[in-house]
Amino acid sequence: MKVFPEKTMEYQISASGPGGKAAKAVTVQVSAEIPSPGDQELTGKTPEETFAYFVKPVFFDYDSSALNEEAKVTLDGNVRWLLRPENADVKIMLEGHTDSRGSAEYNLALGDKRAQLVKNYLVEHGMDPSRVVTISLGEEHPFDEGTTEEAFAFNRRVQFFLPQEPSQASAPSPSSQP
Repeated sequence: MKVFPEKTMEYQISASGPGGKAAKAVTVQVSAEIPSPGDQELTGKTPEETFAYFVKPVFFDYDSSALNEEAKVTLDGNVRWLLRPENADVKIMLEGHTDSRGSAEYNLALGDKRAQLVKNYLVEHGMDPSRVVTISLGEEHPFDEGTTEEAFAFNRRVQFFLPQEPSQASAPSPSSQP
């Protein structure tokens, strides 16, 4: 079982079965503040590098556009950074991706569902919808070209990008992919 406490909590865990009973207490210590990186760690970084440091992709289960608890934790961290006053003008592009299983049409639709779901989550948590653009790339830009379940899992994602200026190419270059 995963837990995501917002404050320090003590949990009582017990199990019983044919072999007997066992009980344990565990305390999950939660810090009041999330430490931010030192100024020197981000000194000289481009806006894109700073964005990539703080804003992480969200991953999905197979054939799903539902957010699991891990995705929500990631999104909550992304929202905290995106809503900071110094980031009030930052606009983002959400790219919906899938693994290679399924038809191209199905995967484009699933990628779109994922990107729209993430956008809705951001908006529900305070993000101005005019700051968010969504697109679906389906299976076209895999993070991992392998055919293992691990590779497929990396490809089922919504990736966050800073939109490029109109004078630049309209889509992120392959080198900007993680």
